Amino acid sequence: MIARTRMGPWGVEATAARLADIHGALLGSVACLGAWIAAIPQYEIKLAMAYHLYDHAHLADLIGRRIYDLTAERPQVPSPANRALMGFLHELAAAPNLAGLYQVLLPAVMESCREHMEKTNPVADEPTVRILYQVMEALEGQLVFAARLHLDKQEAKRMQLYLAEAGGLHGEGGAAAAGDTVDYVRPALIEKPARDSRFQELPPGKKMPKAKPLETPEGRVRLLHIALINLEIPAIEVCGRMIAEFPEAPWELKLDLATQIWDEARHAEMCADRLVELGGTLGQYPYHHKVWEHSVAGATLAERFITTQRIHEGNGLDQTLLARDALAAVGDEATSQIMDYIMADEVLHVRSGIKWVERLVPSAAERDALLRQIEERLGIAAVAGPPLNRDGRRRAGFSEIELDWLTSMRDRRGER
Repeated sequence: MIARTRMGPWGVEATAARLADIHGALLGSVACLGAWIAAIPQYEIKLAMAYHLYDHAHLADLIGRRIYDLTAERPQVPSPANRALMGFLHELAAAPNLAGLYQVLLPAVMESCREHMEKTNPVADEPTVRILYQVMEALEGQLVFAARLHLDKQEAKRMQLYLAEAGGLHGEGGAAAAGDTVDYVRPALIEKPARDSRFQELPPGKKMPKAKPLETPEGRVRLLHIALINLEIPAIEVCGRMIAEFPEAPWELKLDLATQIWDEARHAEMCADRLVELGGTLGQYPYHHKVWEHSVAGATLAERFITTQRIHEGNGLDQTLLARDALAAVGDEATSQIMDYIMADEVLHVRSGIKWVERLVPSAAERDALLRQIEERLGIAAVAGPPLNRDGRRRAGFSEIELDWLTSMRDRRGER
């Protein structure tokens, strides 16, 4: 780092331009990881990518705020000063390309951060230095992880040449001219999530193995395994898909989804660790794709939020409360506590869903009609069998009128 009394090579405008390139690279990574998480079969890699997506979104948000401090303009989509970088990002997004991301793009971001921190004035540009330090700290661990994956060296060389043709991360650049069209990164999407060979899909028409009492380790392993592979991992995948498939969505919405992905990844990790601790193994019970199928059936973001966050996560509040209390009753405080933490996060996910559905569909009558259409089309209910978690749903944003309606609807179903 240069002396505190000496200015660096970049003024405010040039610093903002460099940050715009880093910001664009991280947003491109968020979009790609959002699509790729579902395409990668290995559970451990899938989970790591979920954590990385959240890190990149969080860091991009910090950088976007710093760009606003410097320019009074905050980019919502990838808007690098080096416009040639968009060509690289489009090539990266054409198919899952971990080599291009972890061996080319992210190392280039690391090198840019290192150079900027070494050359900029540490007093005048301290806010930027603090943010870039966080970027480097996060990426360093991610690149160590990626080094263990034996990625395609030839593909990394090809993408390295592609980045070189763009002039590197910053290139000759120059700020984008006013009136430039928005250029979204649109990763290739897949039809159905991938699972590795440890996991077997539930055959059509078959039901999950019958539950055993929670008093037994086997009963608790089954509960945790179903939560892991049929709820938490699919939730990561459908939220990532929403980020990738709707690049024109507001940045705040995508940041909310990235945060939910982080939450679901932590839930999955807790469930996996605990079921192994109880004597279970990954793949012990079959999986299905119901959460994914229900979500992608929605043509709009509003439909996706209603299906995933309002219906599935809303019902999850009821089911998780029931599981938490039942586990505590049989003396498994550790698993009960896991469910308690999961339920706290689910409140936030439902709250986020209600917020975005209201913003996307301002009319209450239209929202209610859309909810009914989704229930009928998918054959799922806005409330399932367990007793209503009124407190959790209330904290998530359900009104008393809605809670009374859901209670009466659940009671009517119970009478059938």
